[in-house]
Amino acid sequence: KISGSADTEYLHLFKSAIIPNANNKIVVRYRLLNGEADINLVLSQGSDPSKVKHTLKGVLTVAESSEKADQSFDINSDDRWVTKVFNLTQVQANQYKTSNGGIGVIGLEFKNAKNLELLLGEFGIYPSGSATATEDVISNSQTPAAPQITKTTILASNQYGLDAKMVWTLDGGAGRAAGTPVYNADKGVSMFKMYAQEEGGEETFMGVTTSWAGLMYKCPVSLGSNKKVRFGVSAVSADTRSESAIAWSAYMAKPDYALNDNITIDKPVLKANESFSFGFIDPQHAPADWTLVDESGKTVLTASGHTIQVPNGLPEEGGYTLYINKGQDTERVFGYYVQVSGDKVGAVPQIVSVTRDGETITESSADVQITLDENPRLAFTGRKADGNASRAVGLASTYFGAKIGDLGIGALQSLSVAGWFKFKEIPNMGWHFMNISDRTTAWPNNEWGWTWNDGTAEGRYESRFRGAASGNTLGEVHYSFPDVRFQAGIWTHIAWICEYTTEPQAGFRHQLYINGVKQDGFVTAYVKGNGQEGNTAVRTVNGVTYDGTVSSDTFVWGQTFPIGSNEYVYFGGPKHQEAAVDGVVDDFQVWNKAMSQEDVNVSMNGFPNGYPEGLLSIWDFEDNYGDDFTFKSKGAKTGVSCSTFQTEVIKNEAGQETGSRIISIVSGFEAGCPFLSGTAMPVETKATWSDNFRQTNFDTNFVGATEGEGGTALVEFNDEGDHNVKLSLENLYGKDEFQFPIFTVSALAGIGEVDADSEGFDAYTEGNVLFLEFAADGVYDVQVYNVGGMLIANKELSALAGQSAQVSLGTAGVYLVKAVKDGKVLRTVKVLSK
Repeated sequence: KISGSADTEYLHLFKSAIIPNANNKIVVRYRLLNGEADINLVLSQGSDPSKVKHTLKGVLTVAESSEKADQSFDINSDDRWVTKVFNLTQVQANQYKTSNGGIGVIGLEFKNAKNLELLLGEFGIYPSGSATATEDVISNSQTPAAPQITKTTILASNQYGLDAKMVWTLDGGAGRAAGTPVYNADKGVSMFKMYAQEEGGEETFMGVTTSWAGLMYKCPVSLGSNKKVRFGVSAVSADTRSESAIAWSAYMAKPDYALNDNITIDKPVLKANESFSFGFIDPQHAPADWTLVDESGKTVLTASGHTIQVPNGLPEEGGYTLYINKGQDTERVFGYYVQVSGDKVGAVPQIVSVTRDGETITESSADVQITLDENPRLAFTGRKADGNASRAVGLASTYFGAKIGDLGIGALQSLSVAGWFKFKEIPNMGWHFMNISDRTTAWPNNEWGWTWNDGTAEGRYESRFRGAASGNTLGEVHYSFPDVRFQAGIWTHIAWICEYTTEPQAGFRHQLYINGVKQDGFVTAYVKGNGQEGNTAVRTVNGVTYDGTVSSDTFVWGQTFPIGSNEYVYFGGPKHQEAAVDGVVDDFQVWNKAMSQEDVNVSMNGFPNGYPEGLLSIWDFEDNYGDDFTFKSKGAKTGVSCSTFQTEVIKNEAGQETGSRIISIVSGFEAGCPFLSGTAMPVETKATWSDNFRQTNFDTNFVGATEGEGGTALVEFNDEGDHNVKLSLENLYGKDEFQFPIFTVSALAGIGEVDADSEGFDAYTEGNVLFLEFAADGVYDVQVYNVGGMLIANKELSALAGQSAQVSLGTAGVYLVKAVKDGKVLRTVKVLSK
């Protein structure tokens, strides 16, 4: 995309060494969205841009601009792309010889550019030929032969579809010596397109690659069916304008379905009596028994099924523990899973009602036909969503923590780390959560500290502790907590505890609480060191096998590697072969004791009655950081520095890494846990009006109030066509949106309206299938968009009057359907697929 205003400006596109021939064709393809300009094509001789030999005029002129400008565009549509072809004469081609470097710098010259917005879609140099018509020039390349598939493997089958890998070749090795390479250019191929198709279904385009192998993720299939699936690949010509036939694999049976037993809730933070639902993520999961228990232990809800609707919400503030199959062998417990907070901290915005010129409308209301001289007044009411939240710090893939020496934690002393955390997303690989290590040392000792804690793409979690530090005696103890499953977007209280004890031996006992619920922990490996027991995952030491059956409640390891005063307790940040966590931390705490259940409960509630014994330091982020970018602690030990930080490697004169330097940096503030009081983070809800069918709001004006609890907008449409108005309410907690009916605007009353007897069509949905009924015979181009303006389906349909045509939508939601006949847009309608 090129945009801006200038009297004269150059854009350097390419540097080449092309040696042209007479009658080579230079093709420039563009789309003008807005504004005007005189644009010329510039070619220089050799690599020196000052040696301009030709300025080929007329890519675009100011005179053409008004007829080519098209702010309302669909990136996938060809009807507003302009192709200009320039022929290189023999005299011009003679200027670019091998001896002078051929065509060197290629660029565009812009003159008289005003408010220019232009998409540059192609620059091409085509072979010599007699063709002069644009379409002849751009279609004279050979369509490549189809690839030959050599191997197809289905890698996984789950709720999202199939993952598969396909390998192919272009010539199978025929006619060439072994080991002789073949390149795509040798076969006139620019790239390959990959496809998937279920028996009886439509082929689905899955992506492109330039390699001779490709991975396809989430190939759509019918969940629960035994239909087979095949995969295909085609070759695309060098100029990308033609495509070979699709080479298909044989139909293959789906592998065993990998069931996802994660759960989800549609509103992570609720208000009293607000409706919500929760259930299994995987639609194939069997139903279960669900129980909600409040903080006093009272059961407030029991239900059975796959997804549970709670239309009247819960009446009291607080955290509710969720049980799945309570009392059964398959029981699972999620503490504080349902969270109801008070009004004072604000809420997720919600659009309660919407009107047009005083008439209440919904997302399924009929589309509107108006003229340019009509200005509809749109209004809304929203719930009270403003307030004052606790303030938190975003990890943003950086480190965050404090120095052990500043805290005064002893080498052999109980300690606990606690606080509220929210994962913005769970990385799709192994991720690093918390370490206690000396970040000032060189790698790997800056990561092999006293402990390190990691997770998996499924949200699972484990702790590891280091043994002796000298020679080859390094040992490790591994803990797993099989019931822990962190989920993104939900505030989670974590209490990580290491208790120093002398019974049954001197050492440490490790425990973990999630949302106030003590987790079952097991020792999965005990690495004694000195090379004993090898490097297998399961250890047998002194007759005890650490295979995940030894409980963390009873196991004590004789820790010989003490915590050092230079070590940091920190969260997040990158770690060797693991992803950094992107999340938010609130009320970060360090205790100089092993927290009890009572301590954990107090920690979760934000210390309304003051700080208890054993709470060494707490950082609540209600006060700003200092000039050194550090926060100062509260609690028994005040003034301890804690900060967001990064590390800088220190090297000696020989370039060897000798250590790292800790550098505190600015912390990013975000809305904190809604169960904690605070005033430092105002929650303010703003309303935004937009027109999805316009690149900008230049041709749609919204005049009016934008308060979060209610407001109006007088809408002024400044051009004809279909307009898709959207209202958004947004604050720190989230967003709510409303899609208005399509406004079809005509210049005068009656113009642009659809005659249902001759050119109209009706659209409706059943399940996830769109049905179209046309009033007249003809060939129709049907385009389906989601509410974000993304084209999700484009089909050419030959229909008879009154006959139904079908388009699969895939998922539930609101869709916009546009029908084009003979190059004319009939109209755009909105449908709701439930």
